[in-house]
Amino acid sequence: MADFKENYKMFDFHADDFGISNNSCNNIIELIEKGYLNSISVLPNMSSFAYAVNRFNDGEYGDKIDVTIHLNFLEGHCCANIEEIPDLVDEKGFFRISWSSLFKWNYNLFIRKKIKKQLVSEILAQATKCIDSGIVSKDNLRFDGHQHTQMIPLVFEALIEACEILENEGCKITFIRNSQDPILPYLRVKAIRKSFEKVNLIKCLILNYYSHCIQKKLRKKDIPICGLCGVFFSGKMDFYRLNVVLPFIEKKAERRNQKIEVLFHPGTVLPTEISEEFVKKDFNIFHTSPNRQIEYKSISQIRNNEE
Repeated sequence: MADFKENYKMFDFHADDFGISNNSCNNIIELIEKGYLNSISVLPNMSSFAYAVNRFNDGEYGDKIDVTIHLNFLEGHCCANIEEIPDLVDEKGFFRISWSSLFKWNYNLFIRKKIKKQLVSEILAQATKCIDSGIVSKDNLRFDGHQHTQMIPLVFEALIEACEILENEGCKITFIRNSQDPILPYLRVKAIRKSFEKVNLIKCLILNYYSHCIQKKLRKKDIPICGLCGVFFSGKMDFYRLNVVLPFIEKKAERRNQKIEVLFHPGTVLPTEISEEFVKKDFNIFHTSPNRQIEYKSISQIRNNEE
């Protein structure tokens, strides 16, 4: 594996969605083998999970790559028993909820407690599956969320409750993603300012609002707080945009003495891999998008400092 460049020492180059499909796994493994990634997030509840685990463990990358559990409540099959989480899944065990469902439940006092209990059960099941597979270790448990659902207070509270149970069982929680992507660096350059999608701006504003409360809880649990780059241009993290914003973000990281997770989705799902577990058609557009190949290429370019 290649050495990481010294001028990127503040950055954690990260690939989400490891395990979403076999082809996507192969793309991410290629980047690992080239030495372009520091960490990955693995989806425990997709059918390609076993393939992802085998590829990762066969390569013996565990001492070089941090693996984060990519908690998923939005697509795929549940890991907990269906009877434990009836409000989250259909009769087959496929997730039937959305980000907006979790968002609304967060403010519904009549159902909030019941939903949180079900989320705790599913989080524990997904974590246990990852631990048992050997792709993560009990002394280095890391969490984030598919579509950043861990930032919704209801989900974050369930995650903290599940973490306390895991800690009582001898696990050590070392990382929980704080999805706070700074907006100003992206708005400094006119060309970039015109190319972002408004939905990503709204997403950033919501996540950044929730981030302040989450930071306090992370500090209380003595979990390091990392920055993030990748929500504002999610799905379009090309070399040009990165080359413009990373210097600004690096300065911020140095001032705060914190790592910055640079988030990519570089693994492409082939249309032939879409099955019934891919329950959301709008997600499938993102999973199979050519933009994922652009993100794959941009990692290689930025790590090699190529134009």
